[in-house]
This record gives sequence, C-alpha cells and structure tokens, in this order.
Amino acid sequence: MIEKKLTAATAALALAGAVAATGLALPPGAEAAETKCYGVAKAGENDCANTAGTHSCAGQSSVDYHGGDWKAVESAEDCMEMGGQTEPFEGVNEKKVDRAGETAIMTVCAPTDPTVPPGTRDATRGPAAVPAAVPTAVPTAAGIGLRPSHLPDFLHGAPEVAWLEVHAENYLAAGGPRRRALERLRADYPLSCHGVGLSLGSAEGLSTAHLTRLAALYDALEPGLISEHVAWSVSQGSYLNDLLPLPYTEEALAVLCRNIAQAQEVFGRRILIENPSSYLQFDAAEMDEPAFLAEAVRRSGCGLLLDVNNVVVSAANHGFHPLAYLEALPHAAVGEIHVAGHAAIEIEGHRLLIDDHGSRVPAAVWELLRAALARCGPVPVLVEWDRALPALDVLLAEAAKAQTALDSLAAAPPLSGAVLGGEPDPALAHIAPRGLPAALRLSVYRNNVLGSLTEVLAAAYPALERLLGAHNFGLLARAFVAAQPPRRPQLSCYGAALADFLADFPHTAGYPFLPDLARLEWARNAALFAADAPVLTGAVLQGLPAARLAALRLPWHPATRLIESAYAIDRLWRAPALRRGVAAGAQSVLVTRSAT
Repeated sequence: MIEKKLTAATAALALAGAVAATGLALPPGAEAAETKCYGVAKAGENDCANTAGTHSCAGQSSVDYHGGDWKAVESAEDCMEMGGQTEPFEGVNEKKVDRAGETAIMTVCAPTDPTVPPGTRDATRGPAAVPAAVPTAVPTAAGIGLRPSHLPDFLHGAPEVAWLEVHAENYLAAGGPRRRALERLRADYPLSCHGVGLSLGSAEGLSTAHLTRLAALYDALEPGLISEHVAWSVSQGSYLNDLLPLPYTEEALAVLCRNIAQAQEVFGRRILIENPSSYLQFDAAEMDEPAFLAEAVRRSGCGLLLDVNNVVVSAANHGFHPLAYLEALPHAAVGEIHVAGHAAIEIEGHRLLIDDHGSRVPAAVWELLRAALARCGPVPVLVEWDRALPALDVLLAEAAKAQTALDSLAAAPPLSGAVLGGEPDPALAHIAPRGLPAALRLSVYRNNVLGSLTEVLAAAYPALERLLGAHNFGLLARAFVAAQPPRRPQLSCYGAALADFLADFPHTAGYPFLPDLARLEWARNAALFAADAPVLTGAVLQGLPAARLAALRLPWHPATRLIESAYAIDRLWRAPALRRGVAAGAQSVLVTRSAT
C-alpha cells in the first residue's frame, strides 16, 4: 500500500498518483479537480453527485476536505479494516475505467473526517433525511422480529403489528432488494435495530469500520431503539459468530463501559444492552450478573434490554432464581423486553436449556414477563423467533399474547396484581404492617382469591381434577389464575381458556390429550348456561312453504357442541384414573343438554 499526507492544494494530484500506481488512469479532467466527493477527485459538483458509490454524497453535491491522511488500498475490505469508508471509482457519470480492454475498479479509502480520529462520528455526512411522517418512537406495545423470509408478507400486505425489530448486520449493505424493502417498511412501522456483531465486551476494542457502518444505517433508518449484547465475539481479528459470556470482574466492567461509551458517541444515541443467556460462569467473577449490569448502566448511562427468556435459560443452567435476578436489576433502566422460545438438551446426564429462538414462547417465560412488567412498568415487548421460522400468523399470535400481558398490566393496580399473581412487590410498600408482616396480611386475600377460583375451575373441570389429583390440579389452577384472571363478575364464564392454556403448559406436556379433555368438559359446562331456543317440531316444518324449506338452514342449538379429538376423550372423561391406553383411539363427542 502507498500512504501519503495530503493537503487541499495537492489532493487531486496525489490521488491521481495513487491511481497511477495501481495501473489505472483517471478520466479526462479529473487530474486538475479541486472538488472531492468523499476522497474521489471529480471534475465538478455535478460529477460528484452523479458518481455511484457506497456513500454517494446524499444530500450534498460535494465535500471539500482540507487535508488529512489518505491511503490507496487494494480492496474495500482493507479499507474497512483501517476504519475508513470506500468509494468504488467507476469514472465520471458512472463510466467504468477501461484498461487494455478490461473493466477495472479503483478503491479509495479515506477517514470518515480528516479532522476527526477514526472511530468517531462521521460529521461530514450528517443523518439522512427521514420524511416527517415516518414513525420513529417505538410504542409501548408488542412487536416482532422481522426476518428476511417474512419480508414478502409485509411488502404484499399490511400485517397488523405495532413495531418491528431487525438485526442491524442483515441490512448494512448500502443497497440491494433487502435494504430497499426495509426502507419501504420504515414508512409504516416504527423500527428497533438490534446489533449482534459489535462485541461490546471485547478487550481488543470495537471495530471502527463496523461502528461507522452501523452509524450510517442508524442515520438512514432513524430507529426508535438501538441495542447490543453484553458479550464478546472477536478474538485476534476472528469473528466467532456466537455471543460469549464475560467474567463479571471490575476489569471486564471497565472494558464494557469504555466500549459502550464509544458506541454511544459514534451513534449519537443511547443504546440498550441485553443480558445474555449463558452456559458457563467464571470462577474469577467478583459480582453476579445483575450487579454487573446495574453498574454498567450507572457508569455509561446506557439502558437495559431485558431478555426474560435469557433469564429463564441462565437460571436453569446456573441454579439461581429468576425472580431474585429481576429484583436486583435497575428497573427504571429497562427500555425494552424480549421473549422467545428455548430448547432443552442432555449432556452426559446434565440438562441444559439452550436459547435457540426456535419455538413458541413457553409458559415459564410468559410468567416471568408478567413479573418483569410488574416491576419495570410498561415497555415495548418483542417476540423473537430466529430458527425454524413459522408462518407469519403464528408469530403474530405470539405477539398478541405479549400484548395481552401489557394490557393486563395497564388494567391491574399493584395490589390486585399481587393478589392474583402472587407477586407482592410493589404492593407491600402500600400496606401498614401493624404487628403482622405486610406479606402475611396480603396472603390472606391471595389465598381467598386463589381458593375460590380453584373451586370454580374444579367445578367446571371435574374429570381433569380427578385425573390430575387435587394437588396437581391446584398447581395448574394457580398458574392459570396468574396468567388469565377473571374478566367478568360472572364466574360461570371463568375457565373457558383453560384448554388453550394447557396446550402451552410445560408441566403437562407429557399428556397431550388433556387439552381436548378440557374442551369436552368446558362444552358440558357451557351447555348448562347456554341460552334457551325454541324447539323445531314437525308441525312447524309442515307449515313452511316449499321454497323456504329448500333454503332452510338449521343451526346448532346454543347448548350443543361437537368436540372432535385424536384421543378417546369420552373414555377419559369417565375414567377413574389415568392408566396406560385409556386415551387411545380418536373420538367425536356431541354435547347437548336435555330439554328438562
């Protein structure tokens, strides 16, 4: 490579020399130019504006640098490694340079601003213009992670979702169909950008090239939220393509805070840092993870992206309690919450949970989400799904569940949430103990509510209680009440959603016939309270004209339901206990009520 110190007076000549050193020739008129476009000499402002390139002088026809360090490099990759930005030079008005009958491209690398050290914000570009109508703030609602395979669904329709999150590294290219598609969607959906490759915990420091490219993306998209992981993934220039855990030491904390400060300075924005999922911990740790995160927030001024699935995964892998983890976090710093699915594996007899983002959100994660919202207040909630992607409708249904959790928070004051969900904070702060601890006073109400609602559910689902046993049914009822408290004063309507809840309840996953049994039992319960309807008799039919008979439609009686199942649900309903083979065989059961 050839390195030269340039001044404004000699910039074009030195650039021409650098080009000549590569065996290429500048187009006529470029040699004497004094107007530069990101380091590429041009004959004038129009030529500059018409030049193709990674950065094409958007919003300004030319930039005149006043000195600075410039390097002619062999490739764009070399330029990126040096922390510069590139301009593919294809001649004036996009005409390619022809040398000996071959098309050639020269790459010129320049610092983002000759007066600012590499790695700091590119002050020459300025943010790309964003139309005033484009939404920027991410709403306090449920969103989904937008993955490339779902782009056609959004481009050919308008799926109803409050906001979208994208992995920043998927859209760093300056052009192409994927980037254009995202820019189209940007006009209709608020965006959050989630980085996965910055390696905030790297002791080697951050890649200035990667920072510059991310800053350009954020300037163009104006996302409402930006987030990165508390992890590292770079070692001696090699990218390990995973999010590796940090030792929670003072030294690692200093590195993390230094890198956060650099990222926030370059981006010109506050970032959120995400708690990791992990499969190992370091003996050298000087503090636990919540304390490490809290101190990083305090020192750097960043916010937190709380991934409750990661908490569930790490808690299972390392033996701590998820609620204790939540309690130790700085709740006011949480600006976004993630939920996702995980998988379980066995390694030499040891069970580990793996944060794979490849399935529906499990019940334990939904439960922890509600606990997190009770502590942190309403914030945007994202459903992540990255592997084995389902149809978009499935993902939107998961987002609807997250929205229900947010809506429930808005509807429930602290005391009612504590009574229903068994999570006393922040209700205890409002209770006067006066001899008996506040938690014990509150427990009286909680036990009353849970006891009465369990009785209501047992009356509607007697077979389910009999087959599970009173203790296990009580645990199921407790979880259901916490997830779906009554919405009507009429308790005969309570419990209609238990079948769907069972389908996602991990503790009964080994009994796949229970949801259908619950549907059968609810059909019986609903039949008791269904509206009356006139009976259709033969005399009524005889009195109808033939034309009306031909067009007659006979609906089900309001008390009638047909329950179809792959299991022998009628036999299950009558069985005194669960035994092998009792559910074998598909059945359809017609439920109605007698006229008396």
